[in-house]
Amino acid sequence: MQAINNLNCTKREIILSKNLTINNKTFTIPTDGQDPGWGQGTTDYLTEVAAVLNSLQGSGDILETTFIVDNSATVATTILGLVFDPNTVRAANIDYSIYRSVDGTGLSESGVIQVIYNDENTEWTLTQTINGDADVTFTILASGQMEYVVTTLSGSNYDGTLTFKARTLSR
Repeated sequence: MQAINNLNCTKREIILSKNLTINNKTFTIPTDGQDPGWGQGTTDYLTEVAAVLNSLQGSGDILETTFIVDNSATVATTILGLVFDPNTVRAANIDYSIYRSVDGTGLSESGVIQVIYNDENTEWTLTQTINGDADVTFTILASGQMEYVVTTLSGSNYDGTLTFKARTLSR
């Protein structure tokens, strides 16, 4: 009778295990209630998942962020959260959208800003593809900090929002 119970237990464990494939590697993972619950297969699987997730977001990448655009930024003004370390980042693609409005009339713009760091002159080069026009100009300092300047919109009830995210390429 004990041999049959051991056989049933083994069948139960096989039924409760799951095969999961990540990066063309298959892992047998125990499911809830299976004894033992954690093993080398689970550890290997989680290690591979972490590697894949880390490859999706580089160390210098910036997740989607919202920034309030000041209508009085007529001199170069820092965009908080939009900065690249020239010691670790070689280039970045920044997707962005801007909406600015006064008295219910708005200006909108979206686009891609590409920046690349040049070691010879220790400067960043910026190029931009634009759709629309929100009367905002972008620049980047040698430190990697992005800045903006606006054309002031006259009227009241101003609202200005910049949403951005960046994908970087390491040095």
